Amino acid sequence: MTRSRTLAILFGLAVATGVITPTPAFAAANVTIHGTVTSPSGGVPDAPVWMLVCGNNSTGSGCGYGTQTYDQATGAYTITVQPGTYSIGFNYTGTSTILPFVALGGAFELSNAASTTYAAAQDVTADVRLVAAATISGTVSGGGQPVTSGTVTIERDGDFYGRYTAYIGSDGSYLAKGLPPGTYTLLFDSGSTWNYGYWQNARNLTTATHVSVAEGASVVLGDDSLTHSTAVIGTVQLDSGGVLTPLPNDYVSLTPVPYNEYETKLVFTDAQGHYEIDGIAPGTYTLCFGSDQYVVPSCWNNEDRDHPTQISIAAGDVLTGMDGTVRPAGRITATVQTRDGTGAPAVPLAGADVDLWKLNDAGTFYDFFREQTTDTGGNVSAEQLPVGTYRIEFRDPSGDHSSEWWNNHRYFGDSEDLVVGTNSTTDLGDVVLLPRTLDPFRTSGEDRFSGAVQMTQAIWPLPTAEFPDGEVPLGGVPIIYIANGLNYPDALSAGPAAIVQQGALLLVLPTSIPDVVAAELHRLHPKKIVIVGGPASVSDDVMNQLSAFVSDPGDVTRQNGIDRFAASRNLARSVWGGPTGPGAQTVFISTGLNFPDALDAGPAAGLVNGPVILVNGSLPALDTDTVDLLGELETINVFIAGGPGSVSPGIEAQLTNKLGADHVHRFTGETRYEAAAAINAWFFPTAETVFLATGANFPDALAGAPLAGAVGGPIYLSQPTCIPQIVASQISEGDTQGIWLLGGPASITPAVEDRTVCAS
Repeated sequence: MTRSRTLAILFGLAVATGVITPTPAFAAANVTIHGTVTSPSGGVPDAPVWMLVCGNNSTGSGCGYGTQTYDQATGAYTITVQPGTYSIGFNYTGTSTILPFVALGGAFELSNAASTTYAAAQDVTADVRLVAAATISGTVSGGGQPVTSGTVTIERDGDFYGRYTAYIGSDGSYLAKGLPPGTYTLLFDSGSTWNYGYWQNARNLTTATHVSVAEGASVVLGDDSLTHSTAVIGTVQLDSGGVLTPLPNDYVSLTPVPYNEYETKLVFTDAQGHYEIDGIAPGTYTLCFGSDQYVVPSCWNNEDRDHPTQISIAAGDVLTGMDGTVRPAGRITATVQTRDGTGAPAVPLAGADVDLWKLNDAGTFYDFFREQTTDTGGNVSAEQLPVGTYRIEFRDPSGDHSSEWWNNHRYFGDSEDLVVGTNSTTDLGDVVLLPRTLDPFRTSGEDRFSGAVQMTQAIWPLPTAEFPDGEVPLGGVPIIYIANGLNYPDALSAGPAAIVQQGALLLVLPTSIPDVVAAELHRLHPKKIVIVGGPASVSDDVMNQLSAFVSDPGDVTRQNGIDRFAASRNLARSVWGGPTGPGAQTVFISTGLNFPDALDAGPAAGLVNGPVILVNGSLPALDTDTVDLLGELETINVFIAGGPGSVSPGIEAQLTNKLGADHVHRFTGETRYEAAAAINAWFFPTAETVFLATGANFPDALAGAPLAGAVGGPIYLSQPTCIPQIVASQISEGDTQGIWLLGGPASITPAVEDRTVCAS
């Protein structure tokens, strides 16, 4: 019995028993709808017909409006209602060979019936023809024998409510009655012994064959053979630091590839951690395990949920030993609020971003782990966190309030660790974000050589009372690049190399090492020194002097070439190429005929672990050596720093033809400042510290690239006396806490430190 028929019978019963009082006769302005109801053959229906009027008017909304009459002898009906919008249906109460419901407009369910708006005093004639019901029948077998129980779900395409169920008898037969005309899909389900499937053995709805049914038709489909059920069996355990214990009440999910919600199977483990999933259709799946907030979910083969191993299951397979291991977890809660001024009330901040960074297993690096968002009350609950050490940042996406690291710290560098223990809940309480402010910093020296030294001292600070030995790594810094401080080409490619190797760049004169640089090299005691450029840029005598600052003279090497372009290629090859190099999936291409574009590309290249390769951008195509290098590095993405005046359209077209349009992107702008901002908008949409260097000269930004890479911030090029408007805008919109100026007042004036924005 369909729900519309049930509703009509109940409504008729309610009127007959006086539960619902029919609406009295209306005034002359009412609407009259009348006509004749006929059977499918054209005669008078052999059983009563009830009218159901649903809609809305001035008195409200619902069903049961107006007065109605029906003459069973002639099939004539009349409905009188107030003006309004209505859906009108007719319920036939006779045999199942006629559909129990039809609406004006032809729908077979009241929920699908069309609504019509009727005006005052309107007289409408609408004849109604009842519709003959159709049937679908057939048999279901498995392994050559009848399936003796189960269900057949018959679903009418495009009709959410058009779902009918037939039961499989002991002889494997089924019969679905009372079906409207239309197109259907059939799903056979006989429990765990046989795999469920759609008609003609389709595995899922998208590949199922549809059955067309005409009015009153008797469709016989014949036999549909189901395959024997498959099963996946295993045990889930909790790994508590090498101690494995069975995990009861853990969920186990078997999900098809590609994902289909209706075919996903979910079971729970028993008291001993055992599970069994039956009734699986052949195909490809992922198998994952999870539990409550104090357990970190995982997938089969010890994979995380983002990278599960796929499992191929054939008909009749019974896969045993499909065991899973989950790890203990903890939970962190907090409430994020804002306060606009001293004494102002704290207000919950809905939609605040809460970022969790987790210390890696080696204890050397914090990886971004997860971002969560506060609810309308400013509350956040980070659950299923692996046991370990975290740092947590709270951010206002609007930018109106400054970000904060846990326990009232503004910067990651001085933030505190939070240890998440097994089955623990750590409540951080209220975190209050204050109105946005920007901290100014400046690193400079008496000249470009001492300025570069100041950069390295910002990376590895000098001794203090807290750190009497300074912060130079034990055994010395990994690598220092040396370049001629009087010219830019050699050093442009050194910045990204220093970033990815956790090193820095110092500048020297062509024939001597400034005293301030020598003193810093002695303090840093680098494990390796690499000179960028030939003897004309940095002499062999200087190279010999540099050997005094390393343990072995062989640790001082030179990367050069016949020109600046060859030197850049050789430097990239020394870091990313060769038989043991990591390769570089992403590469920046920049002109070597000028410095601004390559300067700003340095931190971005370091962020994606790629080189900046200098080319002769005025040429119509890349030289063969550069093309060969991109192949050697197995490069798949190229970013072009600068507009067509810096790197020609021919080079861009050549790269696009080689790699594809989706793998080549150019950053450009009307000025060098806009081009630099375009790079930073892409790679550093948010950065708590940004660097500003003059766009009129190169030394400050050259030496500052490794510092920016160490801090994780971008370098913007600025005019000496004001901040370009596009730069000021991006700083305002990003998650910026501090502005770090590279260079002294002669390069970046106090007006920039005061955030004076250029007029144009």
